[in-house]
Amino acid sequence: MLEFNKELMEAKIKTARKEKGYTQECLSGLVGISNRTLNLMEKGKSGMKLETLIKFCNSLDVSPNYILRIN
Repeated sequence: MLEFNKELMEAKIKTARKEKGYTQECLSGLVGISNRTLNLMEKGKSGMKLETLIKFCNSLDVSPNYILRIN
């Protein structure tokens, strides 16, 4: 069974967002979620659907493996 650390996943999204130079407002607009939802996700207080994960990956130009920390 595949296991992952939700807090680490959210930290990877925040790191990738900052590396791209995106604000939370910019990234939330690209992904199609509210700024508040993104804020909660980055704090590890909100989960996400697979569809949202894919949108993050596309918007940040990273692989799901990077976000999920799968080698």
